[in-house]
Amino acid sequence: MRRERLYPINQWDAAHAMVMLSVTHAKRHDSTQQTLDEGRRRAAQTLDEGITGRRCGHLV
Repeated sequence: MRRERLYPINQWDAAHAMVMLSVTHAKRHDSTQQTLDEGRRRAAQTLDEGITGRRCGHLV
C-alpha cells in the first residue's frame, strides 16, 4: 500500500506546485502574462517563507 507523503515538503516541490497551479489557472481563464508573473512571485515568496520558517507548509 502506498503511503501519501504530506509533510515535510521540500522547497522545490512547493515552488513547482505553485508555478504549476498559476500556469493552470492562467490557461483556464485565458489570462495574461501578468497572472503568470504573479504566480511566480507568489511561489518565490512561499519558498522564502518556508526557508525562513515564517509560515507553515500550506500551499494556498
